[in-house]
Amino acid sequence: MAAVPETLESIAQSLVLPETGPERRFELGKKLHSSLDILQQPTYSKFLKTFFPVFAQLLQQLPIQQQPDTPDHKLRWLIVDVLQRLPQNEIIKPYINDLLRLALRVITNDNEENALKCMHIFSDVLRTHKPQDPDAAVMFLDFVKKLYQEFGVTYKHWFEFLLPRSNQKLLTGQHPSNRSFKIVAECPVIVMYIFNFNTTLTQTYVPALIPCMVDTASLAGVEPEQVNDHSRHVFMDFKLSQIKTISFLTYLLRTFPGQVGPHLGQLSDALVQLMRTCPDIAAMRKELLVTARHTFNHNHRGFYSKLDILLNEDVLIGKTRACQETLRPAAASTLAELIVHVRADLTLQQIQRIVYMFSRNLQDPNAPVSTQGTSIKLLHSVVEVMFARHTDRATADAYRLQLGRILDVFVSKLSFMKSQIPKLLAAAKKEEEELKAQKSSSQTTQQKGEAQSASSSAQPKAAPSSSSVAGSISLASWSHQGIAEKAKEVQDAKVLLNTLITGFKHLLYSIVNFGNTSRQPPTRTPVQTPLASIGLREDEVRLTTRLLTCGVKCLKLYTKTSESKDGMTNGINNYADVFAVLSDPRDMVEIFTGKMGFLFGALLEDPALLHLINQLLLQATVSRHVAPILLQYLVEHRLKDLQQPASKEGSLVLKCFQLLADALNQILTLEQVLVPNFHKQIEAMLKSMSESKDHSGFLKMFLSLFRVLASNGKHGLMMNVFGNPALLVPMLTTFKSMLDGPNRPEARNMLIELILSIPARLSDLLVVLTSLMRPLVMALQEGQDLVGLGLRTLEYWVDSLNPEFLEPAMQEVMGDLMSTLWGHLKPQNNPFGPRVLNLLGKMGGRNRRFLRCPAELEYKENPEHGLRLILTFQPSTSFLVPLDRSIALCRAAVNGTGTGKGVDVYTRKQALLFLHVCLASVLNLRSPDDSQLPGSQLDKLVQMLFGDQDEPHIEPISNEGGVKTKTQLLAERQVLKQLLSTAVGAAADTDLAADATPFAHGVCRHFAMLFAAGCSSPSMAGWQAGMSQSPEASSAPGAARSASGAAVGGGGETGKARDSSGRGRIPKGHALKELDAHLFFDALVERVPAALHGLAVFVDTLRLLVDAQQTVAATSVSPPHAPLEDSPAETDSATPMEEDTQTASHAHRPEASAVHIKREAGQDANRDGAKEDHPAVIDELMPRLIHCCYADKWPQRVGGVAAVSMVVQKLPMPWLQSHMPDVVKAALAVLKHLPSHASLEQAQLLKSLTTVMHLVIPQVSPANLTF
Repeated sequence: MAAVPETLESIAQSLVLPETGPERRFELGKKLHSSLDILQQPTYSKFLKTFFPVFAQLLQQLPIQQQPDTPDHKLRWLIVDVLQRLPQNEIIKPYINDLLRLALRVITNDNEENALKCMHIFSDVLRTHKPQDPDAAVMFLDFVKKLYQEFGVTYKHWFEFLLPRSNQKLLTGQHPSNRSFKIVAECPVIVMYIFNFNTTLTQTYVPALIPCMVDTASLAGVEPEQVNDHSRHVFMDFKLSQIKTISFLTYLLRTFPGQVGPHLGQLSDALVQLMRTCPDIAAMRKELLVTARHTFNHNHRGFYSKLDILLNEDVLIGKTRACQETLRPAAASTLAELIVHVRADLTLQQIQRIVYMFSRNLQDPNAPVSTQGTSIKLLHSVVEVMFARHTDRATADAYRLQLGRILDVFVSKLSFMKSQIPKLLAAAKKEEEELKAQKSSSQTTQQKGEAQSASSSAQPKAAPSSSSVAGSISLASWSHQGIAEKAKEVQDAKVLLNTLITGFKHLLYSIVNFGNTSRQPPTRTPVQTPLASIGLREDEVRLTTRLLTCGVKCLKLYTKTSESKDGMTNGINNYADVFAVLSDPRDMVEIFTGKMGFLFGALLEDPALLHLINQLLLQATVSRHVAPILLQYLVEHRLKDLQQPASKEGSLVLKCFQLLADALNQILTLEQVLVPNFHKQIEAMLKSMSESKDHSGFLKMFLSLFRVLASNGKHGLMMNVFGNPALLVPMLTTFKSMLDGPNRPEARNMLIELILSIPARLSDLLVVLTSLMRPLVMALQEGQDLVGLGLRTLEYWVDSLNPEFLEPAMQEVMGDLMSTLWGHLKPQNNPFGPRVLNLLGKMGGRNRRFLRCPAELEYKENPEHGLRLILTFQPSTSFLVPLDRSIALCRAAVNGTGTGKGVDVYTRKQALLFLHVCLASVLNLRSPDDSQLPGSQLDKLVQMLFGDQDEPHIEPISNEGGVKTKTQLLAERQVLKQLLSTAVGAAADTDLAADATPFAHGVCRHFAMLFAAGCSSPSMAGWQAGMSQSPEASSAPGAARSASGAAVGGGGETGKARDSSGRGRIPKGHALKELDAHLFFDALVERVPAALHGLAVFVDTLRLLVDAQQTVAATSVSPPHAPLEDSPAETDSATPMEEDTQTASHAHRPEASAVHIKREAGQDANRDGAKEDHPAVIDELMPRLIHCCYADKWPQRVGGVAAVSMVVQKLPMPWLQSHMPDVVKAALAVLKHLPSHASLEQAQLLKSLTTVMHLVIPQVSPANLTF
């Protein structure tokens, strides 16, 4: 091969020498043909300079042969092939004109095979170099013109001369170029190039070529059935040339419509004829379809007469499977474009055929989305045509049947999409996760690679292999393509769903109104066939119901994939608009009544579909039918879900009721359809609420309805329903009983608002006006929202009612009402002050008639202070700072009452910390410096009292200075009780529980140890003895300390003195130096039920200590029946902390223990431990807890029962048996007065009572106990 460039000249010379024979020339040409790789080297220019003149000379000298076996023919073929394979670059540019002329000479004179190659050369040169050679262009156009003019002769040459002879030799031989169908098929493309480069030639040759080309395309030729196997290829070439020609005519039609316009009729006939006779080759039929589509835009009327032929799929697409699978989308779009243009002239038979064809396309799951969308849009157009003909009585039923078939097709497609959408979304989500994982993995790999490259930057690194790089690139591109493909599928499905929903709206409107016509044909005789009724037929109702169920499932495409809320909203709104066209109430009832359960389940699965319900309720035409059905379903089947408003079902029911209320507010006519059954529905709601354990869901439901009706005074029919005494009185009675019974704070506020917002006229409320006064006062005493409601209500009454009628109704609450109103005038920053002052002014001075009792003013009943702080400055100046007022403010902040309403959490925590310090001071919890307890035991005590908190450090204060007065002791008792109740009750507050619970439990354990140590109440003798002390002693500096010198009821000498019965003996004057530890019980009772956890800690600790003492007593070596008295010397010599140490130590004597053991009444003392013992302090605690069951307020009653039930389960059986009547009596008293609606409290009370009964009577199971 390397020697070829050196012999180029010799080869060229040998080729043109006369003495070189044909065989030798062929061998040289073959050798040159096989060495064409030199054309890619720099020798290309030399090759052209050497051989191009030789090729031109040879093509001119060599005779044209029609037989393919001769050497001259083969040599000519080799030369033409070499010329075709010449690279079209800048090197060949100087030879372009000569090459065109050379190729043109071969095209016009040579055989078909060589001419076809030169046609390709001609086309490539025109496309690449755009030569400006008019002579060559004119010569070629003349040749083309002659070809088309002699096309009929060419046809006869083949089909009338050669083919009938069936001579295989004649068929396979070479034919002149002017008798070749293949040459004709190549001409239109080259002509198009020439017209683009030489526009001046169009004026001459376009008018001349168009008639010839039209005749060529219109030549019918033989039928496909007449073509045999050996002539099939000629027939295909013939049809291909016609297709290329008519395609070029379509191009000329867009460019020269005036020249082609007169031939449109003939062109249309030719196009349909080609479709009918075209071979089943996909490429040919596809080009024919493209041509037909462009022709339809200019002459759609000319194709209307051929529409029946085009509706045949065998004509339009072909019979082979390859054509049907490949060309169906293009054929559908082409035919749809024609049908859209002529839709107004379609006959019934054509419409039936169109519905059948495009329904098949729509139901084909393998069809492209564009084809399915085209089918839907075309069927939409046909629906409009059929609806326009609904007045024709003769064909109305047939058209109505076609509309039903289209509806069936659309619904079936929607049903198929319903089954495929979850799979599609799952696949898209899975691939998205894979992409994220792959991206994360690639980032990790990249980071590792960067780290490795940084560590080995000094070392040379080998380049990665090409295979690995290619593999990674292909994997990444595959993943990206997969994700894009799935995302595109989701997007295509969304587009298709949008198209379907749009079609449903027009389709249903046409079906529903198909019989609605005001025009009747003028007839002299009565109409025998009545028009179809307005609405849906039975089968259409079933299909519309399927549309509802399938469509709701398909809406996942919007709720799960929409990137913005607007996209989801628009899609759901369009779907809701579909049902707005259903004007017949019977259709709406049949469709929605049976599917409300399905809709509710769909809402549970996808809460975003609530927007669909909202949109249905906000459309006036739909809401008047859907709203009653939805309300009836919720009342009959879903009220039980409101018993658990925090559940998913309960929350959904509340939202549905809220949507109904909003619709009632926006659509005033909606109340007309809700009123007939509204009375019964409200009664069912009230009944279900009374049977529920949790009423908050029902209260929120009523509240949403009442707020809407109260905000708009135009709902007169609803007000008539609620103003009916048959409903008003029971409803108000139920609300008031719930307000007076046990309830939570949030339920209390809702009940107050419900009572004051009952949507009834004032004239209807007059009969129950007195019952509304107490809730009005309670509203004025609550937060800002309720205060505003209360003031609006009272002002409305004052403006509307006669004072002589209003004053008697307010008589029972007059004092509380006036004091509450005056309370809003007092704070300067009260936002309701001006409004209250205006309200009092509207009373016209009559408010002074209400001043029958003096106003309650703040005053201090006891002049003494319960807790004072001594501030000492240098050198010795001291100040007494009372803390009672600070304690009161902190208690209000912690409890959230009075001035403490609305205080932030941080302030409440700081107030609680202040109360903890004050309580530690009152309880006299001392530091280790004041104690003789071993460090380890003191640490345990501190850990028991305070947990993980730091114990408060209180400096020791001198106990000298005398006793306190009785009034001062009363003040200290009150402060201690307040501190204890607040500290223990704060543990139930969720905001303060983290800080309050450890301290509260520590205080409870502290008092349990005090009572286990034997503390008792000071006797009245001590009080009288204390009163005999000099008054100066009470005012000594020592009396100003924070608490008594001993621990509360458990220290000092009082805790050590005993009387003969084992009780503490109170020496004279000592009772006024200590506080009663039993105040702890009063504090617990005051905060029931918030103090239940603290009470449980107290009882458990007390039982633990008592059991430990009994165990120690049983294992002691001392006589078991030793006297329980201590000698005065021992008693007086022990310090308080030493006594506590002896109590907690195992070295103390059990007969000297301070644990009081009380034997059960009526029990034989000689029995050997047949009955268990209990701490005597329980006998003082239980009456207080039982007394709570008879309190005035329900929280204390219910809390008392819970406290009693909890305590008795921790006590021994003998005690429980002896006190069982009192416990059961208290529980039954609460159960007797418990309202019927308090089912939750009733269930808890019965559970506690049955548990207690089972403890006393073990033979009876709690399941068998009924009340």
